Formats: sequence, C-alpha cells, structure tokens
Amino acid sequence: MEQARRPARPEHHTLPVDCDEPGTPPKSLGQKLTGEQEEQLESSVCQLAEKIVVDQWKAKKKKEEEEEKSAAAKAAQATWVDDMGVD
Repeated sequence: MEQARRPARPEHHTLPVDCDEPGTPPKSLGQKLTGEQEEQLESSVCQLAEKIVVDQWKAKKKKEEEEEKSAAAKAAQATWVDDMGVD
C-alpha cells in the first residue's frame, strides 16, 4: 500500500508578513524593531503576563472551591450517618 507523500518543509523559516502593511517583506528573526514596534511588543508581553497571572489565580480559586464543596459534602454525609446512629 502506498503512503501519501507529505510536502517538503521550507528550508528558510521567516516570520509572517505584517497584515496591516501590505507588501512588506517577511521579517527575519534578527530584525531591529522601531520604537513604536518595541512599545507594542512590551505592551503585549505585559498583557500576556497579567493574563497568565489572572488565569492561574482563577484556576487556584476554582480548585479551592471544588475542594471546599467536596469537604462540605463529606461532612454532610458523615453528619447524616451519625444522625442515623450507624458506625
């Protein structure tokens, strides 16, 4: 049985062309940023870092709430069993 051929990967990797600036060449990894581009990059990185912190806090809070619900359910179960006089 023949296997499907995969297209060859390009040998030279570049970053995509800017969508807002048609006709700009692909950006290389060593390209220097303008002041405005650097500010945008810093802003984006800060926003991403803040989002990560908030997401981690939300995940921790959710886990704590689930543990509290589980503990409350177990406590309620134990109380019900005690009320019934079952050991």
